Amino acid sequence: MDREKFIQASASTRVYEKNLLTKTQLERLMDQESLHQTLSSLSDTIYNESIQKMGRDEDYEYMLSKELKRVYDLMEKLSPDHYLIQYLKEQYIFHNIKVIVKEVILDEDLSHAYIDLGGLDTVELKKYLKDDNKKRISDNIYFNFAQKALDLYQKTKDPQIIDVSLDKDYFNRLLAIAKEDDWDFLEKFTKEKIDLINIKTLFRANRQEASKETLDQALIAGGNIALKEFDGILNEDLSKYKESFTSYAISKYIARAFERNNPKAAMLDLEKAIDDHQMDTIKKAKTITYGPEVIFAYIVAKETEIKNLRIILTSKLNSLSRDFIKERLRESYV
Repeated sequence: MDREKFIQASASTRVYEKNLLTKTQLERLMDQESLHQTLSSLSDTIYNESIQKMGRDEDYEYMLSKELKRVYDLMEKLSPDHYLIQYLKEQYIFHNIKVIVKEVILDEDLSHAYIDLGGLDTVELKKYLKDDNKKRISDNIYFNFAQKALDLYQKTKDPQIIDVSLDKDYFNRLLAIAKEDDWDFLEKFTKEKIDLINIKTLFRANRQEASKETLDQALIAGGNIALKEFDGILNEDLSKYKESFTSYAISKYIARAFERNNPKAAMLDLEKAIDDHQMDTIKKAKTITYGPEVIFAYIVAKETEIKNLRIILTSKLNSLSRDFIKERLRESYV
């Protein structure tokens, strides 16, 4: 990868970073008493234009989706590396595939759950899946991923198999893009994320008292931790998690996730640990003058900001406490 190509893009991105919400701003939002007051406090930020177009305070998802789309459109024009942007868009493509497969199975319209990012032709995919007379092979790899998940569901009648199948294809796709882009950082980041997702899968399997076969079916290949290592921890207590993966780079996140030694809190802590790993990784970009890391970090920082805003606004809508919000809020980039 030619890092010199990112000089101008990195300089522009540093300017956009100035509009990211700080930890102090997020805390100020948490301190507001109502959803309306929270949105009013947010009106002096980059979100103001979208807030003004909202019909009701409860329509804050419109504001969040508009801002996410704006950032992706901006960075797609700016980035000299299309693989980097495509890598980040894959999560939205696979989200939409999952929704469409479930639409076909339930014979319901779930289009309100689509995310307008990634460029997947949702209309054509739905037609493809519903056409019983079609050839089951498509030139579109995403159509084939969807068809495979649908076929597995029709064979097993297990709704969880949809997510299992598509999650595996999603991470395989990320690894393929990372290798194609020839950027070691991206491949390392993806492998570590796979490891953390597999830890989450293992923990869920333990809570559900699932069989080894069920666990093996759900685990995702391609990480740094060999899949056979997870089998030995099935049905073990929480202390075993911290002891078993100390030689891996993600060990501190595993320890953090199970620090409270509380099975009820562990899933939330584990999800936060996965996001902490991502945030710690992108914060390293602050020390880099120019390169793909700067653009990658900005987009991930914006996604985290939007996730935090969704947590705050949803909590305000439902009159939930500040402690409830604080426990769930992710670390911010600035």
